Formats: sequence, structure tokens, C-alpha cells
Amino acid sequence: MVHEARDAFSEVYNGLGGASGRQIGVEYVRTFCPGGNPRRLAEYYQESGRRGSCPIQNIAPTENAVAITREPGKQPIAEILRWGLLTPWETDPANGARMINARAETVAEKPSFRNSYEHRRCLVPAMGFYEWKRSGKQKTPYYFSANSDNRPIVLGGIWTDWNHDQQHIRSFSIITTEANDVMRPIHDRMPLIITPEYWLDWLNHDLSGRAVSNILKPAKNNILRCWEVSPYVNNVRNKGERCIFHLKALF
Repeated sequence: MVHEARDAFSEVYNGLGGASGRQIGVEYVRTFCPGGNPRRLAEYYQESGRRGSCPIQNIAPTENAVAITREPGKQPIAEILRWGLLTPWETDPANGARMINARAETVAEKPSFRNSYEHRRCLVPAMGFYEWKRSGKQKTPYYFSANSDNRPIVLGGIWTDWNHDQQHIRSFSIITTEANDVMRPIHDRMPLIITPEYWLDWLNHDLSGRAVSNILKPAKNNILRCWEVSPYVNNVRNKGERCIFHLKALF
């Protein structure tokens, strides 16, 4: 798949999420005014992408999502990236599905991730994410969202450019940490959630990976709420509001 869309924000997906990794729930934020900046969260996902209403989404690995990136010497921008990091030595773009997450404990060391962590960090805005609780052979989906209504969570990611056989794909991976107390009953990992006071540092090219390593920690417990949702979300073709309907509240 050729990366298309630096300005295709009319197809903006409103964010994304995905704890240790399968699908992402996203809802368009119509009243959000970002207080931590990076260029007002990339002019709030670029003006052209915020017109009209967007449905809740269910983004799966290798699908496209919005991320906030920053090139050296430039302002942050919102662009559409493919979920699943493609390393320079990769020859098959389908293999990006193996690289949807990078562990906070090893992201600075692993050859697949360390260069992006050092030089190409990104913010991934999301209204929520899904994770599945295992009980024997059964897996029950749960949806996690911000405790504040109509506010996104912003996930920490890394990105890279991939060029092979005249294909150009800009792709990303979401960093994960150990679970906090809200997440732990469901799963032992969770996405890195970056609060507004750290957005600028995360995108700052003058700060090394070591300098921002203090950000690589589980989110505070008061940031998230959680509820059980229908197995309807297990099918990645299902994209509508039904994906996040409450079945049973956990937190």
C-alpha cells in the first residue's frame, strides 16, 4: 500500500488506541480544545479533517490512523500514518502487523525501534482503546476511555518512513508500559498515555530518548475509565458506535 495522505484529512480517523495491541476505538472530538499545545494538537487534527461528523472507529493493525509528528525545525502536524512500524530492512509491508507495539522497557535498545525512539517520536490522539480479558478459552472485550467527557487520551508512539520497490509508507508503533491498577484486572500491559505537560518534550528533537525516558511510565489511575463491550468489536470490519456500547461498567 502506498502512503498517500499528508493532506487527506477529510478521512481523518479521530485518533486511535490499542493496549497491547489489537484494535482501537476512536471517536471524533468535536468540542476538544487541547491545552498542552503541540501546535494545538496539530491545529486539532487539521481543520479540513474536522468538518462534519465522524463515526466511532475500530482501527486494526495495518490500517491508517492520525498521528501528530514533527520534523526538525518545523511545527507539529497531523498526518495519516499506517499502524505497524516498517523497519528499513523489511521487504513485505504486510509484516508491519508484527510491529504495532514497542515495549517501553526496551524501545531504546531494540534495533527495530531505537532510531525512531531517538529521532521520530509521535503523539497518537484517541478517544479510547480496547483490550481483551482472558478467562480460560474465552476473551471478553473492554473499552478504555478518558475519565473526562469529550477529551481524548494521547498515546506515545514512534514512526518511520519506509521505501521499497517504489512504495513509500509512513508507519508507526504505539509504546506500551506495565499496566496501572485500572488496566491490570484486564491485561498486564497498556499503551503509553502522555499527558499535556509532556507533549512538547515528546516531540522535541533536541531531547534525546534518555532525556524523555521519565515519560515512559504507566498512566495515573484517575485518567481512565473502563467498561465491557460486545464481541461485535472483535470483527475489525465493524466500525460504528455499536463497538463501544456499554454492557457492564468495570471502573
